[in-house]
Amino acid sequence: MSEKLQLIRELWNMAKDMINPPAKPEESPEEKRIKTSIEALKDIADIALKIEQVETTIKATTTAISSIEEEIKRQRTISILAILVSSIAVLLVILLK
Repeated sequence: MSEKLQLIRELWNMAKDMINPPAKPEESPEEKRIKTSIEALKDIADIALKIEQVETTIKATTTAISSIEEEIKRQRTISILAILVSSIAVLLVILLK
């Protein structure tokens, strides 16, 4: 009977702990400092990741600008060649008359 009584007491104590859990002990200053340091490191890692993303965006933008500049140069060259060809054609028409 005492075993059953002991089991009932343990179950009763477990139920009480589930309803009203025992208070957590205060964090020590060292634990608080460690948690603060971990949070600061997470913030630093987030900032580093954002900086890396910005650097990647800047590199991609620089590459795109270079491509656009090259295309503009190519288009100018084509335009100049077209003007030269049409000028030569006009001169040939004039000369052949």
